[in-house]
Amino acid sequence: MAGVFLGMFLSFLSGIFNFASSAPIVLRYSTHLPARNPITVAQVEGLNLIEKKTNGAVKFEKFYDGTLIGVRDCWEELLKGTADLVSVSAQTSPGEKLMPLYIMINNAWIGLKDMHVQLRIQKQLLKEFPEMAQEWSAVKPLSFHGIPDVNFHTKKQIRTLADFKGLQVRGIGSWPKHTVEKLGASLVAMPVTELYLALQKGIIDGVMLDNTVLSGFRLAEVTRYTMYMGGVFPGINQRMCMNVNTWKKLAPEIQKVFEETGEWIDNFYIEKIYESLSESLAFAKEKRHEFISLPPQELAKLHDLLREEAFGEAKKLDAKGLPATKIFNRVQELIRQAR
Repeated sequence: MAGVFLGMFLSFLSGIFNFASSAPIVLRYSTHLPARNPITVAQVEGLNLIEKKTNGAVKFEKFYDGTLIGVRDCWEELLKGTADLVSVSAQTSPGEKLMPLYIMINNAWIGLKDMHVQLRIQKQLLKEFPEMAQEWSAVKPLSFHGIPDVNFHTKKQIRTLADFKGLQVRGIGSWPKHTVEKLGASLVAMPVTELYLALQKGIIDGVMLDNTVLSGFRLAEVTRYTMYMGGVFPGINQRMCMNVNTWKKLAPEIQKVFEETGEWIDNFYIEKIYESLSESLAFAKEKRHEFISLPPQELAKLHDLLREEAFGEAKKLDAKGLPATKIFNRVQELIRQAR
């Protein structure tokens, strides 16, 4: 895979155009994330490639950690032009009110194979359903960033769904509240930064997050088990977007460079995430962390509960005249086809 990706990189650089400009176009890039975050790393690598591919005709001023625009102001400030490029967190800003369909499918990725398949399906959905694409029409999206499949990392072992009874678990926001409650557990809201101490002190029994937290937040030190959920992915919420007026001012050949680079960033990011997952699993094994797979029938029941909860949210949007269940069913169909 590394050799193939290197080939893509060299092929990308070989397409450098001979741009001539008396003064470079300087664009502002803003992210609420730290410079070392994998999303930021991928986006900045992409911006560096744009500078190379345009022979310096385009340059970037970079602002990290929300120093220019905070996470809750991403959308409004991008529309205002405070920055030309912004790493947008759809879940937070613009949020569910402006992107009900895009955010609705966050909980529809059940039984998925991997992040590459999710990315392909996500792009296909935006082509098939203009209602979804319309939610992004005020900006020019350039890249997609999701997170790996989530699993339950717990202090107590979960070998059957009955083992959830009485547990206090932290999920992804308010999801999957109904599923957790039907299993006899309780969903607890808590910032990621507080999870280590909460697990250490026994305030909570487990968390539902991707496996990178085992090393990234050192949760393998305060949990003993990871129960695999069989390919349950959160949505692709982070996207690097450009102010639409900035986009319109760029020459067509420069627009082409940005679009090609967006595709490159998508794949570069996923490769980096899978590298992080490998490192995290190695760290967890050093801590004698145990990984558990549910029996097939139990896993199928868990997936049915998750789909039922997600489908219920989709039906609420149907009542508002949106094709939510149609989109949800299409996601599930495409996932089945990809297996």
